[in-house]
Amino acid sequence: AWQPCLVLASSFFEWGGEPRHRIRYRVRPAAPTSCMVMAGIAQASEATTADHHALNFVILTMPSVPPLHPIHDRMPVMLDGCDLSRWLHAPDPWDAALLESLLRAPESY
Repeated sequence: AWQPCLVLASSFFEWGGEPRHRIRYRVRPAAPTSCMVMAGIAQASEATTADHHALNFVILTMPSVPPLHPIHDRMPVMLDGCDLSRWLHAPDPWDAALLESLLRAPESY
């Protein structure tokens, strides 16, 4: 079963521009020592060998907000301190009210 997880990153990349002339944009927090925390869901996969298990995960996305909107129409769902526990311990990660409450713009990039 899919379970909520946190995906930590110092930055992520978005691709913008025309299909034949793509431009790679690096997105990172405004504070250089900050870490971004993205909402994800994870699931253990079938064992590929007797002692090896893989963990699959995806990052949840939402419609982009300024200043990212001109670059791409989607962006990761970013979590702040008060949302981390709510997301990790959600009894139902597919609950519409919970997901709606997490979809807000981060403070700054």
